[in-house]
Amino acid sequence: MNAPDNIVPVYIDQNILSHLRAGKNAREELASFFRALEENGAVFVYSMTHVDECRDSLQPEMFVEVMENLPFHLLEFNNASNRQAALSLGRARELLLEPEDATHHAKRLMEDVLHLCHFASGWLGETEAQNLKNEMAAEIAGFGETLRRHVDWDVLGAELGGQAKHALSAAQGEMSALIEHLSFEHIRDEWEKGFMGLKERLPANYAQLDEIPDEEAVSFVFSCLE
Repeated sequence: MNAPDNIVPVYIDQNILSHLRAGKNAREELASFFRALEENGAVFVYSMTHVDECRDSLQPEMFVEVMENLPFHLLEFNNASNRQAALSLGRARELLLEPEDATHHAKRLMEDVLHLCHFASGWLGETEAQNLKNEMAAEIAGFGETLRRHVDWDVLGAELGGQAKHALSAAQGEMSALIEHLSFEHIRDEWEKGFMGLKERLPANYAQLDEIPDEEAVSFVFSCLE
């Protein structure tokens, strides 16, 4: 990491970040604790994952206040292969309060795929399949409207612009239909079977997993799946 040796990066979990907002009971106690850490060389960092989660909240400006008061540094990897990262200060306001555009909606749309995985694994608790389908369909519709607002259709011309609009509407309709006809219960059953199969293939002694190099861990787990 590109930082002096006496700096200790401390990655703050989103739940802790939430408790640092104004009006939270644990705010003063946590802030005092973090000040003590700061005096001993700690530097508080956040990632673009934090940015996305804070932007999706009802009051992102409250998170901006937290990040500016501590303060927080944005952690960005310059080169993941050799683990080189950079810390930058004062980015929270521009990132969290930046007006949403097509890129933000596209990221949220891709996250819906993860929601399906969360549902299958039981992480969403009692969430009903139909409710999740409705949320995903609403995101697709919202993304389509965002694209329509941000594309300069006049530049494309009447004929090409008309074709592009038709293709966008057709794609949106097909995606919505695919979601509606997905069998979430079947996906959950397949997930459970796959997970049980994975557990059977993993070493009985989990300490053996510690012997696997970090860079090979993901490949090892996937090799256990059919």
